[in-house]
Amino acid sequence: MRNFIHKITAALAAMSVALFSGIIYLDGYLPDRYYTADTKSFSLAQSFLNTSYSGGKTSAVSQSGGTQNVSVDLLGIFPVKSVSVSQSQTPQLIASGNPFGVKMFTGGAIVVGFSDVRTDNGKVCPGKDAGLKAGDIILSVNKKEISYNEEVALIIKESKGELVLIEAERNGKTMEFTVEPVKSAEDGSYKSGIWVRDSAAGIGTITFIDPSNGVFGGLGHAICDVDTGQIMPVGSGEVCDVTINSIKKGASGSPGELLGVFTTGEAIGTIVTNNETGIYGTLFQEHFTDKTYPMAFQQEVKKGKASILCKFQGNETQEYEIEITDIDYREDHKVKNMVIKVTDPELIKLTGGIVQGMSGTPILQNGKIVGAVTHVFVNDSTKGYGIFAENMYNQTKNLES
Repeated sequence: MRNFIHKITAALAAMSVALFSGIIYLDGYLPDRYYTADTKSFSLAQSFLNTSYSGGKTSAVSQSGGTQNVSVDLLGIFPVKSVSVSQSQTPQLIASGNPFGVKMFTGGAIVVGFSDVRTDNGKVCPGKDAGLKAGDIILSVNKKEISYNEEVALIIKESKGELVLIEAERNGKTMEFTVEPVKSAEDGSYKSGIWVRDSAAGIGTITFIDPSNGVFGGLGHAICDVDTGQIMPVGSGEVCDVTINSIKKGASGSPGELLGVFTTGEAIGTIVTNNETGIYGTLFQEHFTDKTYPMAFQQEVKKGKASILCKFQGNETQEYEIEITDIDYREDHKVKNMVIKVTDPELIKLTGGIVQGMSGTPILQNGKIVGAVTHVFVNDSTKGYGIFAENMYNQTKNLES
């Protein structure tokens, strides 16, 4: 009897530890703030979390205007945390799925590397010696604002060896560096040993368009410099129509790719912002369609069947089946919010699953636009990550002005 009691006590202790650990995990896992079209019917996608107060037990503890504080309970019994729920109108968005070309010039020039300059006194690298690092964004040289990488080389060449003041941005902070150009023994010109880049071009997919103002969101992740990984700041940019000529299928260890060309030199829109959640700007009216989808707020996104909209070849956008296998609601995770798996045999046959160029492909579930494809798993091209549509849409609010 005593052994039996000891076993029951140990089991209860283990269950208590597991329950406590689960509550601690959920407290960090769930966001502190939510938005919904109707605060009175707010609920989370997880069936084991009780927040609904549309009939029956209410979880609201206070209300102020369009915002309510809601207690989230595990199994309707154990309190997890209190969250803020604000009422917000459901956006009506055009789910695009159209591939598009990106032409973007940076605001400044990104330092992508260094090389030694051979002089009569040996090899030196003035830029590196001055403290510049790969990933720094050169904003000005000798107080002249930089728009193109050629401007950096020209000012240094014309310095005749005199000290050059470089203003650069690093991790959001503006810094100054004094560089002393040296005379190259190879061609007699003055150099700093700095390699810079000022532009990027490629193919992606438009996620959504807001028909009320022409604002679009695409890619679902930032355009980064290929050498440094630095998010490229937008100086100016435009989007163009592209034609997909062929598809390189994805396979384990070898991501596939959409292969295409810019259809014309004419822009169909402008790029305003490039950040961790994607690129944003405005499109011209003639590229709109009449069909819109309500946007799902993040708590509405569920594991299970979903679909994506893709346009590869021809003029028709096709819908393909996928499955959302995992969801990450953590507030500090802005991009990799979902794990998705392509299940549609036709799409797997065509592309192998997810390929480069499909970033931004809209994800639909229960008649709503819930997110966008962002990344492919290198070891399994049928799987990848997705971002919540809400996280992308929130970025467009700053563009309305």
